[in-house]
Amino acid sequence: TTTTTTNTSTSKIQIEKAIMVEDSNNNDSNHQLRVLVSAPYMQNKILDRFRPFFASQNIEIVVPPVRERLEESDLMTWAMDVDGVICGDDRFTPKVVEAAAPRLK
Repeated sequence: TTTTTTNTSTSKIQIEKAIMVEDSNNNDSNHQLRVLVSAPYMQNKILDRFRPFFASQNIEIVVPPVRERLEESDLMTWAMDVDGVICGDDRFTPKVVEAAAPRLK
């Protein structure tokens, strides 16, 4: 459990740093950030622990139905209007990244 706590703490720090960078780049202070969470292990076991943190930062969590991973065609739907992604081995092809830019960081 110590490793999980450390990894979770590290993840929280990384998320906080990403938010600070986004905030400094965002001219619209009322803009609500949207984060796609497509990693099943995050959806099922860890996400609820972070919901209060995301809410306190005005971040909407987008949780699509995922069995193992999102394919390119799925991502062309889900990743088009999000600012960030917490993913596993989803099929983020050049086509998806180009289509989702510049909003997806």
